[in-house]
Amino acid sequence: MSEHFKGDRVFAFRGEYQGKSGEAIGYQNTDFQTQKGCLVKLDENASTVCIPERDLEAENLSPQEIDTEITKLKKQVESIAHQMPKKIVKEIPEHLTYLQQALKSKNQSESRNEYHYISEELARVINPDFVSKNISLKKIQHCCEKLLKS
Repeated sequence: MSEHFKGDRVFAFRGEYQGKSGEAIGYQNTDFQTQKGCLVKLDENASTVCIPERDLEAENLSPQEIDTEITKLKKQVESIAHQMPKKIVKEIPEHLTYLQQALKSKNQSESRNEYHYISEELARVINPDFVSKNISLKKIQHCCEKLLKS
């Protein structure tokens, strides 16, 4: 089997981890080299687990799911607005809306630019950990990267 999931966001559609999602970070042979397991860093608790490759599919968010993640991120920004300059509190939701529109229209350069602006500003005004650990941002980033590959 190939390592076609490595680096991608994945979703377990069956098995022990059914319904869980995360990032495929590597592979591990199981069952005497006959079955490949994918090492997945789960979103919910950041633990790394080995999931049979046959139980995984690439995470492909629908436009509605992308909207949901952007809405979640807007709410998170609102909840920490007291930690940010007023200008950024106003700009981030606007740029999230621009990103949402760019992803819907499949505009690669606009999606990339908006995502980078949002993630860099959040890292600058809050902290880099917020960006690196935020599941909604990871999902949005993955959508942007997939758009660039298409």
